[in-house]
Amino acid sequence: LFLDLWSPKIKKNEPSRVKGLQAPKTKSKPVSESSATKIPWVYRIIFKNTSASIDIDPSLGSINFQAPSFWISSRHSIDWSHSVSFFLKDMKSNSEGRLGGSLEIGNLLFDSSVNWPIRNHKFEAPLVKVSVTVGYLSIKLGFDYHSFLIAVAHDIRFALWNERDESGLLKDLLAVSATCGSINVFLTALSSANLYDIHNTFERLRMENKKSYVQTLKESNPESSGRIRAKNSSFVEPLRLRTNLVAEIGSFR
Repeated sequence: LFLDLWSPKIKKNEPSRVKGLQAPKTKSKPVSESSATKIPWVYRIIFKNTSASIDIDPSLGSINFQAPSFWISSRHSIDWSHSVSFFLKDMKSNSEGRLGGSLEIGNLLFDSSVNWPIRNHKFEAPLVKVSVTVGYLSIKLGFDYHSFLIAVAHDIRFALWNERDESGLLKDLLAVSATCGSINVFLTALSSANLYDIHNTFERLRMENKKSYVQTLKESNPESSGRIRAKNSSFVEPLRLRTNLVAEIGSFR
């Protein structure tokens, strides 16, 4: 809402009306190795004793978060590779109100890296690696002051990466791996009904926020029609890749 009220309206350049004069067409060219900057850098941000509180809605309650320590690190190397890491030692969250429960996460590690292969002094499509590791995850959920879901999971690992065939004969490979040491889930007979009620409550809250957004936009900016910006629905050609999916669960109960 703030951006719609205060962001300047950018007008597109009008086409030339003079006959015989057309704007030159530009084509996207691969970036050369010599034109890219070679400045390596590293930064780390460490947070200590962080807490937050989110008031969802008077009909649902509030959620409190507590994290003793976590850090974020980013590294950019001279070979144009880039990596971002995030580590959370421990986080506890509890909810008070109609939507009650708790969430505990331990030893959460997120790691991502991007490498730019170089061929004939030109950058090719990047090689991406993303991995997420969770030591343990505990969830307790309740609605209308009645608990209906308890779940505990250990040793969760997720990895996604792509590979390129050096010979160029095969298509690029997209690999996904997901493993979990153990999962324990406890449900009551009314779990499906409670989950449906939670979904309807959040859907009603989303519709109320949308109506408030449109009304505030009309009152603050009379020139605006109050319509929400439409997303770009241009057709995107699907990627043609070789895929490999691996999923493994040690024990499920």
